[in-house]
Amino acid sequence: MGIASQFDKSLYGAVAFDDPTPIPDDPTESADEISFDGYGLQNALVTTSDLHASGPAREISTRAYPRSDGAYVENAQWRGNVVTLKGFLTAASRASLEMGMDTMRRHFAAPAGILKITHAGVARYYDCYAKGMESLFADRQPHQMTVCPWAADFECFHPFARSLDRKFFSNPTSVTAAQTSIFIPHDGSAPTESRVYLMVTTAGSASKIRWENVDTGEAVEVGAAFGDGDYVQIDGEAKAVSVNGVAADYDGTFPTVEAGGSRMKLTVTGAGFSIAMSENHYTRFL
Repeated sequence: MGIASQFDKSLYGAVAFDDPTPIPDDPTESADEISFDGYGLQNALVTTSDLHASGPAREISTRAYPRSDGAYVENAQWRGNVVTLKGFLTAASRASLEMGMDTMRRHFAAPAGILKITHAGVARYYDCYAKGMESLFADRQPHQMTVCPWAADFECFHPFARSLDRKFFSNPTSVTAAQTSIFIPHDGSAPTESRVYLMVTTAGSASKIRWENVDTGEAVEVGAAFGDGDYVQIDGEAKAVSVNGVAADYDGTFPTVEAGGSRMKLTVTGAGFSIAMSENHYTRFL
């Protein structure tokens, strides 16, 4: 099980009490073009012969127009993503083969593992679970002593693939005006969640902070009696806001950074403040 993180410090206990999804650790990087939980799936002993990773499923909710033809879209969201892999496990003897099968079972049983797939020469990472353990080696025949076919589905709990590391937009940007507008570039092909860190050097009369995507209208606000030295985190990945490490109430929707980049705006209610802002996010792919 993964280790949860807070302010870039690892904590024991895999998940927060209000978050049922473990946060996966980045496993030791495998040199293979395909791997899961750091276990290589494209090498001399383990090969992947079939790979199906078309893209995430999209959920579209519609409502019919009353007394008229047609319908309108109420909501459209990306949901699940399933990647299917098939291949062969080989070994020099039956004993070695079955030991290799046990090793594959152990790695595929990892909760919230990371599936690495190289696409166009660049590694992409999926946070997922391996499914279908009961049929992982279902196609093995009794005469197969040194080779065994395997097949597994990987269900991703985030619909988009990501880069291994987050990209930092600024480190940090000084905020002293009521409104600070910035453009955050994003090289991926899917929206990505923004994580904003704010160090309140001088609070002045600052009483509310708003982080907004000007292009989409998504915005989140947090209000508090801010003081000098306060640390505010607006975490679009965890869908949480904290002040000095303590969960804080907020209003609105966490803004994402769209593919290609987005115009973002930080608005601070009050005067006489000085805030250092930094932002980071994964590159996300459909």
